[in-house]
This record gives sequence, structure tokens and C-alpha cells, in this order.
Amino acid sequence: MLILKNEIPAHKRGYWLVRDSDKARFFVSENVNEYALNRVADKVLSDRIGWGYWIDYCLGLDVHGRIAWTNLDLSEHFGI
Repeated sequence: MLILKNEIPAHKRGYWLVRDSDKARFFVSENVNEYALNRVADKVLSDRIGWGYWIDYCLGLDVHGRIAWTNLDLSEHFGI
């Protein structure tokens, strides 16, 4: 099982912050939660790494066991 940088299984359903600089994904929350987004952003974004990001949604695993992403920028759901 793939584990991403914040120790959450990569197929966990919910919203994920995708960092622009390296496309690393970090779990935010299962539902829209601005507080959780701010907490994650404070930990994974910086002047050195960069401040650019977008929000994707993981649907879980597809019928073939692959991780299914919407690959849409859902930042507007978080009031961004």
C-alpha cells in the first residue's frame, strides 16, 4: 500500500492538497474543512518549497485497485 508523506494511505477518500512545486499530495479531510486545510498548508508549504497548491479529491480505489482522483481543482469549495 502506498503511503504518502503525511502517513495517510494514498487511497483514502477525501480532499488532498497537491503542492505545485513537486506534485506531492497531502490529506486534508474527508469533508470540506477550512481549518484542516490551513493546518496542512502551514506544515507543507513554505518560502523554500513554494506556496502554490490546488485541492484534488480522491474517490478511493477503482474496480482495478488503482487510486481514482478527480484531477479537478476543487479549491473553491474551501473558499479559496
